[in-house]
Amino acid sequence: MNFVDKKLSLHHETRDIKKFILDNLDVQRFQVEEWVSDLFTRQSLEEFVFYAESSPEGFFPSRGTYASLTILELGTWDPVYLPDAINFPNLKICRLRSATLYMHSEDLTQQFFSNLPVLEELELRDCDWNISELLISAPALKYLFITGPSEAAFSRGPIPKFKINIFAPNLLSLRYTDFAAEDYILHRFETLVNAVIDCKRLYRSLPQEKDPISTKFIKKLSNVKRSKISGGTFEELLFPDDLFINWPMFHNLVYLEVASKISFSEDKTLLNFLRISPNLATIIIAQGFVEHLSSTDGGWTLDMVPQCMLLHLKAVNFFEFYGCLEDLNVVQIFLKYARVLERMIIKFDSNLPTDEQNEVMKKLLKFPRGSTSCIIEVL
Repeated sequence: MNFVDKKLSLHHETRDIKKFILDNLDVQRFQVEEWVSDLFTRQSLEEFVFYAESSPEGFFPSRGTYASLTILELGTWDPVYLPDAINFPNLKICRLRSATLYMHSEDLTQQFFSNLPVLEELELRDCDWNISELLISAPALKYLFITGPSEAAFSRGPIPKFKINIFAPNLLSLRYTDFAAEDYILHRFETLVNAVIDCKRLYRSLPQEKDPISTKFIKKLSNVKRSKISGGTFEELLFPDDLFINWPMFHNLVYLEVASKISFSEDKTLLNFLRISPNLATIIIAQGFVEHLSSTDGGWTLDMVPQCMLLHLKAVNFFEFYGCLEDLNVVQIFLKYARVLERMIIKFDSNLPTDEQNEVMKKLLKFPRGSTSCIIEVL
């Protein structure tokens, strides 16, 4: 600690510091305040990384320009007050973790995340904020990660209500695994490649009630190429009868992963999403299906078969497969209608006894196949 104090007290040496990293050191709050003040009054610092259980209340000076700073990374259980009057013209990477973020202004155009002109990566991990609407306006932003606090964090109090407004026309990757917002104001993501979405809710159970807000969110991702969506979020999507009028087409989508359990035959949510994804080539069902008693065809008719299954679907993977009626119906449908399918991987649930696995495999081998070259791999 004395070494750091001495180093920062020397004016000419402080100017030469390009990178400062503090990771869970046992330091007093007043020491941190002095260090931050010394560092942020210089014009040479390029990378500032701070991980500690406590932090200075102000953290940033109220005004200033930090033209040299390109990386800012903070992790603290204390509140972080994000300044409105400070300018970070060259900040490219901003990672904030495990903090309550306070904005000084309700004026969206003056908020911290609206004044980062060259920001390329923004991560808000396990954070919450004290404002009713969060605006992220970053024309150069490529990677956006928002992962909210766990359900346990709100077990004794209400989940905060907020809106999220995102303007990021050059976004490549979006990860949103947080409690569902009251509203999402999203501008078109023309260049989006990857999206991971889980709109969390307390005490969620399947089947889910339909939610127009989650539906609005997913619709705005219609340019995405690869998507991973939780089963709970999937179940909330609204698919009206006039599907092709009310939903955009996901022409670019080639990879879809459903990350948690989903119902297949209950309300045809998966079927409807496949119908608006005509070029889908790979489907991953990561945690199996919610079991329902259903007919052997799952309610599908030939005129309902999605275009992707007829022309483009080459790989389907089922994990945590238990061999129940719902599981078997799904496999039967994909084998029957996926005419260009090349490989189907089935991984049994680890709790399923070997003799039952063998019985399920016998049934699988009897299913007719629309693709004569399809290989079934059982794990």
